[in-house]
Amino acid sequence: MAKELGLEQARAPFRESARLEERMKHVETVARALAEVRDKVDDKQILKHLLKELYSLVTDYPNKYGIRYRSKAVVNGGNPVIHEHVVPRNWITDSILHTGSVEAMRGLLVACLVTEDEHRRLHRAETSRPEEPSLELGWERYRTLVPPIDVYDMAGASGAGDRPEWIESFEGAEHVRD
Repeated sequence: MAKELGLEQARAPFRESARLEERMKHVETVARALAEVRDKVDDKQILKHLLKELYSLVTDYPNKYGIRYRSKAVVNGGNPVIHEHVVPRNWITDSILHTGSVEAMRGLLVACLVTEDEHRRLHRAETSRPEEPSLELGWERYRTLVPPIDVYDMAGASGAGDRPEWIESFEGAEHVRD
């Protein structure tokens, strides 16, 4: 769902939940249990729905709009904004259902704030689901659009080692752990 943000909120610090690790362990446990019963459940759509809900729980952060990655358009005041899953949820749930593995799920749980227009462009350009989704393929969707969607890392210098090199740090960004 789209939301209007003021410039101050669009540039607010990245807030990481102190409970994120605890919540992630819970989600991994539930996802493993669901994956183990996938062959015994007749309606796989129910299983997919549950996995998507778990994924949403993990990406809810203390403030859905204070997340680490934000498009330059959002940071420059573009509205309305949408909490976009860099690796589409259906890629992840299909992969878990196909392989029964949730080990790689943790690295795929990345979100980016984009404008409603950027969200529509990403959705229209979405390609078929890869057999093995990856964060690189998720970010590739942003880079291959014409024009591409430029992204800021709001973690500032603290995030430099674990982000794609094409993503810039927002000047003066700070990383806050609640």
